[in-house]
Amino acid sequence: MFFKYLSIAGIVLGVLLPLVVFIYSLNIGPYSGILFIFSLLYAPVVFFVFFALGLFSQIVYIFSTAKNPYKTLPKLQISYSEGKFIVEWSKNKQEYLMKVRFYNYHQTKPTLAKCEFYGQENKKLQNDKIIKLNNIASFENEYFALVSIALLVRLLQEYLEYDSLSTIPTTNAHSNDLWLESNIQNFERFNKAKSSVHNKYAKQSFKRFLVICFIVCGIFCAFWAYKHTRFNSQSICEAVSNGDIERTKTLLESGTPSFLFPAHNPNQRCYLKDKFMPGIYNLFGKKRESSPLLIAIDKRNIEMVKTLLAYNANALDTHILTESLQSEKILRLLLESESVAYADTKKLKEVLNNVLKASFFYDEKIDGKLAALLLKYGADFDKTIFQHALSYSNNEAILLFMNKRPLSSDILADTDTLLLAFEYANAEVIIRLAKAGAKADSKILHKAFMRDYNIGNNDEVDEYERIVRLAINLIRKEYGSIDKEQINSIFLQLHKLPSLRLAIEAGADINIQRKEGNTQLLDLLGMIKTHKSIIFLLENGANKEIRNTKGKNALDIFNERFKTNPYNTRDSHDLEDIQHIESLLTH
Repeated sequence: MFFKYLSIAGIVLGVLLPLVVFIYSLNIGPYSGILFIFSLLYAPVVFFVFFALGLFSQIVYIFSTAKNPYKTLPKLQISYSEGKFIVEWSKNKQEYLMKVRFYNYHQTKPTLAKCEFYGQENKKLQNDKIIKLNNIASFENEYFALVSIALLVRLLQEYLEYDSLSTIPTTNAHSNDLWLESNIQNFERFNKAKSSVHNKYAKQSFKRFLVICFIVCGIFCAFWAYKHTRFNSQSICEAVSNGDIERTKTLLESGTPSFLFPAHNPNQRCYLKDKFMPGIYNLFGKKRESSPLLIAIDKRNIEMVKTLLAYNANALDTHILTESLQSEKILRLLLESESVAYADTKKLKEVLNNVLKASFFYDEKIDGKLAALLLKYGADFDKTIFQHALSYSNNEAILLFMNKRPLSSDILADTDTLLLAFEYANAEVIIRLAKAGAKADSKILHKAFMRDYNIGNNDEVDEYERIVRLAINLIRKEYGSIDKEQINSIFLQLHKLPSLRLAIEAGADINIQRKEGNTQLLDLLGMIKTHKSIIFLLENGANKEIRNTKGKNALDIFNERFKTNPYNTRDSHDLEDIQHIESLLTH
């Protein structure tokens, strides 16, 4: 019953879930597909939840109604005549009749019921059956006599005010029949009392249902209590996660382990559910391994970190120190702990160097404080770490290290050092590297010029020009002059005014053509927000008569863009520049 209806509900909800999400997600943009996929994944989960709930409810129902003497009774008509109880019922449109006579020949023996079964036309169906009444529950296996006898026995106990039929006075069968006749004044009470029997059945089943529910709840409560007591080895992890410092101290001070009480320490393993993948992943995926100290760091609970360190938590771990990079205060606490202070020098350097690599990811915007802390407590910059710092534009960390000690020869001899510096570092770092003797490669010119994508305000322009001029000077110092082909190739990739001006100063040919015949002027005329660059080229000798392979010169492209397509004119932010360009092209 429960299983059937709850399973149907699970199927309906499992089908409706993706449909509703699909209809809703039509109006929420590009992420609708992700929601729909998740709804498809969760649909079977919804079904199985209801399936399991229905199965559980059905099992509880079966156990609640099993061996219940107040079983649901069929529609019976009961009467009494000539010392017999006559029970009538119908099944499959067939009428049946059963006559029951009670016997009790001795008080110490169970009461017996003699049952006679009749079918259509009062035809006897089977031999007489004698049933003992001392165990009512056993009647459930006795054909239709079961429900009839159970009814009769219960009614006799209730309405004749006797605890059991064995107390009925017996001398012989005849006197027993007379006794029954004399005590049953109005046998219609039996038919009226059937509803009372149904009520008793329901109450009895409900009581059993409650008992089973209490047992199940008790099991869950016991499991919950187990998780929150000393008996559970993960209790320390729960306490740390909940921020309960007093309970954490109590568990850590619980003493030596025993058969029932596990040891609790700040370095034990914890197993957590992944917070980024709830639902299906947590049902079937592996749990994430952690430790009390990692949990406290993840929660940013500084007081809990202090508590665990006071109980000798091990902080010399790459994972733990890397997680602490999100908080300078926590990192400082860990580096000042005993486990770091008394660690083996070689191991300490190895761990701190690994953490230093990770620190560049967190430390890009906070003035090198984390890197400074790690350097203070024993981290060292080798070539790999130094270049890693350059690639993350971690200028503060690099300068801190360079102020602390000279750069090693392998860092300075590697041409990648200056290449990375010209691509990511600021001018101050580049100057320090150049003065330290870092080897220059001709590719630094390209790296420096290509930083024009960062140009925005005046400060950025000044920094950009400074870096490019440093590259030009280093190339001239290293190679004597700048390669003409290289600077022309770079010039054709530039669009912004500061970079174009610097390239021409470095010797780029302002009229260099691409394969399709376009010069930089022709290319810029077809782009937006390049008015200043076009004016600069025209004022500094760009040839406006050069034609590309399509036969178009600068004026043709200008007219195509601004004369035949007025939209471009309306869209322009500076009409004065457009008029100036037209003037330069037509005169």
